[in-house]
Amino acid sequence: MAVYDIGFVLEQSLGHVTHTKNLQVNVPLDPQIRAHWGLIAFDPSGIAGKIPIYNSNWSVRAGLRARRYLSVLTRHTPLDAVFFHTQVPAILAQGWLRKLPAIVSLDATPLQYDELGKFYRHETGPAWVEKVKWRLNRDCYAQARKLVVWAEWTKRGLVKDYQVPEHKITVIPPGVTVSEWKRPNPRGDHAGPVKILFVGADLERKGGLNLIDAFNAIRRSGDELHLVTKT
Repeated sequence: MAVYDIGFVLEQSLGHVTHTKNLQVNVPLDPQIRAHWGLIAFDPSGIAGKIPIYNSNWSVRAGLRARRYLSVLTRHTPLDAVFFHTQVPAILAQGWLRKLPAIVSLDATPLQYDELGKFYRHETGPAWVEKVKWRLNRDCYAQARKLVVWAEWTKRGLVKDYQVPEHKITVIPPGVTVSEWKRPNPRGDHAGPVKILFVGADLERKGGLNLIDAFNAIRRSGDELHLVTKT
């Protein structure tokens, strides 16, 4: 049985940290994959964290860190393929997409992120910057052997906005490891209040306002809604 050395270059921000943990649990279950994990930290650190542009631009930091990781790794481990999640560390590491069979995984395209900018306090830059960003992303997707996306919405964005052929794209929702969310003891009937827990950094973007409205509409005396949020 053949065993393939695959480098996993994974963005470590927001929910992508959880996605990384799910991959690290499930990928080793495949006996044909020998995984090498490159976790691309978000925060600038050390002296490099004081360098202009590098310390303020996530795409630049992620791309340079991805290139450095793959350069060091391949000195002693020949890779058969590389898997990037998301496209952010891949767009400035396109030399590696040309050297190795590469899969780029993403949850949303940059243009889709721009459309949702108000929910992320994100603003687009000058027109020339946005044009350069679009070209870098388009070229990245073109260099990738395959693309994995989390939703049909993302696939439509790649085809419509970045000229990606449909046959290159596979939709694989990230999913949940259900067994990790099982109660240690079976739920039983009780006369106490119903307690609901909401966890989300941005209350509105995560649907918290809808939850509050629904809770107020159906709540009974004593029921509790607990909100854990930065908002």
